[in-house]
Amino acid sequence: MTTIHAPSSARQQLSSTWLTVPEATRESSEGEATAGGIQSYVDLLTCLQDAVWASAPAVPLKVKGDPVHEALNQLERRIVDGDPQQQKRVQER
Repeated sequence: MTTIHAPSSARQQLSSTWLTVPEATRESSEGEATAGGIQSYVDLLTCLQDAVWASAPAVPLKVKGDPVHEALNQLERRIVDGDPQQQKRVQER
């Protein structure tokens, strides 16, 4: 998502995503965004996005077939050299 600074843009984006977010997250975000006494669509959207991103599953760092994946595997093999259990774990990936 892009950074939004204009209240009208934030309000528009909130209207399309508000109901797609769990109620507990909406309530928490609303409370945080208005805690200072100032109500802001931009603050509310930012808080909501942060909560959604924080709850998203982690993206795997290694993807088979990726050169980075292969380089990391080689590095892991060097690190675990001499430990048969660790070597087996690396080979199973």
